[in-house]
Amino acid sequence: VSTQSTGNNHCLRSFEMKKCAVCSSTQNPQVCTGCQSIFYCSKEHQKAQWKDHKVLCNKVKEAKSAGGIKETLSAGDEKTFPSKGKKATLHYSGKLVDGTVFDSSIPRNQPISFVVGQGSMIAGWEELVPKMSVGEKARLYVPPEKAYGNRQTGPIPANSSLVFDVELLSVTEPDPAEVSHHNHGHSHDHGHCGHSH
Repeated sequence: VSTQSTGNNHCLRSFEMKKCAVCSSTQNPQVCTGCQSIFYCSKEHQKAQWKDHKVLCNKVKEAKSAGGIKETLSAGDEKTFPSKGKKATLHYSGKLVDGTVFDSSIPRNQPISFVVGQGSMIAGWEELVPKMSVGEKARLYVPPEKAYGNRQTGPIPANSSLVFDVELLSVTEPDPAEVSHHNHGHSHDHGHCGHSH
């Protein structure tokens, strides 16, 4: 979620080989023409999985044209939103479109906090999290250009659309030490597979 490169080997797996989403074959992988995020070794396998993949595929396509989508799973208080300069604290689970979880705060029981508007998070979070209210659970669909673009980051392949399930736990005033006035030209790596660099 951070713009920083992650060195998190705990969630690293090899994405050097493109594999069929149905049978894991690496023979003749063809990208899904809809979401352009998962691969199939044959049209038969793509057709077989289409019923399950259709809704997600359409959401990913919609997110690409909209610059990101927030889908509310359960409502928050509808009053307390993390505006610019406020500290948002969230639990999150980040997945690739093929369902691979690349990072989650939940098993560690370590929610992530960031000051909105400082550019320390990927653009998708900076733009979509402020639309959430405290207590809300949402699914964020983030296109590559609002995530890590054309660079591989840890376990996240280049040009990946990302899906985050998030819960906004609190919105508070940041401590003075958490507020960056100049950002020193870069963001800091907080050790999560999603911080911006």
